[in-house]
Amino acid sequence: MMALLNREHSVVIRFNQARMSRRFSLLKLIRPVFILLSSLVLTVGHAHEFPQNSAQIILRDGQVEVRLLVDIDAWQSTLSDPSAWLTGETDLLLTQADLSSDALNDKLAEYLAGAIELKLEQEALVFMSESYQAYETGHEDEAEQGLVEFRLSAQHAFAHPKGLSVQFPASLASVLVSVVQPQYGLIKAGGEKVFALQ
Repeated sequence: MMALLNREHSVVIRFNQARMSRRFSLLKLIRPVFILLSSLVLTVGHAHEFPQNSAQIILRDGQVEVRLLVDIDAWQSTLSDPSAWLTGETDLLLTQADLSSDALNDKLAEYLAGAIELKLEQEALVFMSESYQAYETGHEDEAEQGLVEFRLSAQHAFAHPKGLSVQFPASLASVLVSVVQPQYGLIKAGGEKVFALQ
């Protein structure tokens, strides 16, 4: 009787060992597939990362305004990195004195006025010297993120421009851009106005 129990017990042990062996070999097969899929998901998620910097270009009659919202901490980090300057990632190198200056944002606004290339109908526009300013954003969530808004404006002589191109300094990294062409109209009390959309 004992021999029979020992034999059954050893069969059960061998069966369990075989099951465990199959599980481990299945895990060995699944593990690389899981790692590959995880890395693809992380890569795709990183590839669609939302840019921190954004610009709104407002095209009005006779004037173009650029409102650029910048992650100031990241940008200052790039601008104060000597290796970024040496490799041509930026053509401005900020010193420690610049970084601690109260006029830093004004200096950056002046830099942007010369570094942003804005063309209307293939004609380069020049930002007016008194038009570039830096603003600490009034929005609490933006201020916490270290965002600063730069406003620049230029004049143009085109009645109905058809094309606009813009190039930002590489040191800003990616910039999400929207172009707006406002329409104006007076609506009298209780009245209605129809605006044509293009």
